[in-house]
Amino acid sequence: MQHYPLVVILMIACLGLQGCASALPEQTLTPTQPNLPTAQINPTPTAQAVQPTEPVPTPTLELLPTPAVPPPECSQYTLRAHLDVAANVLAVEQEVVYGNHTGETLDEILLLVEPNWYAGAFNLGTVTWDDGSPAANYTLEGNQLRLPLPTLLVPQGTLRFSLTYTLNIPAQPGIFGYTENQVVLSHWFAFVPPYREGWIAHPPGSFGEHLVYDSADFDVTITLSDPEIEADLAAPAPAAPVEGGYRYTLQGARTFTWALLYGFRFFQTTVGDVKIYAYVFPLHSIAGQASLKTMADALPVFEQYFGAYPFESLTVVELEIEDGMEFDGLYLLGEYWFSTYYNNPRNYLTILSAHEAAHNWWFSQVANDQALEPWLDEALTTYTELIFYEAVYPELVNWWWEYRVTMWEPVGNIDSSIYDYGYYEAYRQAIYLRGAQFFQALREAMGDEAFFAFLRDYAEQGRGRIMISEDFFTILREHSDADLTPILAEYFANP
Repeated sequence: MQHYPLVVILMIACLGLQGCASALPEQTLTPTQPNLPTAQINPTPTAQAVQPTEPVPTPTLELLPTPAVPPPECSQYTLRAHLDVAANVLAVEQEVVYGNHTGETLDEILLLVEPNWYAGAFNLGTVTWDDGSPAANYTLEGNQLRLPLPTLLVPQGTLRFSLTYTLNIPAQPGIFGYTENQVVLSHWFAFVPPYREGWIAHPPGSFGEHLVYDSADFDVTITLSDPEIEADLAAPAPAAPVEGGYRYTLQGARTFTWALLYGFRFFQTTVGDVKIYAYVFPLHSIAGQASLKTMADALPVFEQYFGAYPFESLTVVELEIEDGMEFDGLYLLGEYWFSTYYNNPRNYLTILSAHEAAHNWWFSQVANDQALEPWLDEALTTYTELIFYEAVYPELVNWWWEYRVTMWEPVGNIDSSIYDYGYYEAYRQAIYLRGAQFFQALREAMGDEAFFAFLRDYAEQGRGRIMISEDFFTILREHSDADLTPILAEYFANP
């Protein structure tokens, strides 16, 4: 089957985009104190309750036998999204297939709807069960859409339902919003959160990530009101043309993020079977190519240590704020990091490009509760930057330690939640920087052979799962009998 480029300029005369750029003058800007771009923009919370216009009484729940046909291994989302490019309104038709692997009988399904945190952004249309009957007595409060089930969903049962809604995309830069240069849509669709003795649904924090995702399969069709518009459509999977737009399939991912970009420069390369793309402002063409090179250099290193990269492509999209966020097969990185690039790997653009690429292992493949145990992905991902520098720029290892970690004199315990810090710098110092020091202490205590065997095993056992600290230490103890008590006492409040 022929694969099409991930991002396509939708023009009258052509469907494909070939990226090239002439070199810009060398930049010699000196970076200011870094602030690792992982915090989300905190929208103004709004709560609303939604009821059907004519409530239908919920029937008496019946206990059904365990189905003979097993449910799908992971949730399946089919999304048909139509963007009105003039009004910046997205109309969505969504189908969900959910398999009950909780081991419990469920009488409701929960959907998380992040756009509802933004005033007037989310407008629910219909919710319909597989037999065509409307859902009854559902409520929407904050980001939680609760759907009482017409019949109990037994373990190993399968639930199918559909919903329609529109998104009034807010006029703001960031990971969910639009400006004159870009429309960015992350956390844009309704999804079923993991269930572990209850639904995992955390409130937003002042920084860090609060959402937890099960693995899922995505079938996403995006159409535009003006299919001839001169813009790039960036998504985390190859595009297949359909009438008025493109279709994407992404399997075994946590989420699906995309963007519509106006006037961006496009660069691409290939590593093995993986297509690598960068989309940046024209002024940052040299920096965009440097980010592209970092991703291309990082992938084979991470595959060697942690296993195969799981997707067909990897993309970076420049973001209009000093922020950034990892997603499956695509990440967003703030323009500040591109503007302060100065033509060598001793800078935060290189560091963060490797960091965000590493999240395709420590987020996408091996997930965790990012609100309650953020160290499990962010500390490990920060330390993975060092592994990148050891392999690609070994002469800069000491520089990385000084510039990235020790010069900031980090303090704090790493086993805290995103809600336990009063300001971002305290969170960054403890989770990212002290976290990197913790992994170095583990490595020195275990030795390189056992340490890297442990990381590979942790990646393999955690693939597709949501790991917790107990999982981490159980696997760790299988690879070392070293006394880790002093290390745990130094870095953990509750060792």
